[in-house]
Amino acid sequence: MGIDRDYFNGPITFCCDECGDLLETRASIFEGALAKAKSRGWTAYKSGNDWNHSCSDCNKAARLAR
Repeated sequence: MGIDRDYFNGPITFCCDECGDLLETRASIFEGALAKAKSRGWTAYKSGNDWNHSCSDCNKAARLAR
């Protein structure tokens, strides 16, 4: 899933594609929402034609697994 809005031009919520954790950004502009997500340790990465999102906990787990 990745990104959701409560209503048209509403706040953007990111969903971690690994664990399903949600980050409610309260931002309605994508650039602001993405900046908030990145400041909290989330990442966005492209897989094929799709964009995926990963929360800070999943990012830490992936780094420890390497």
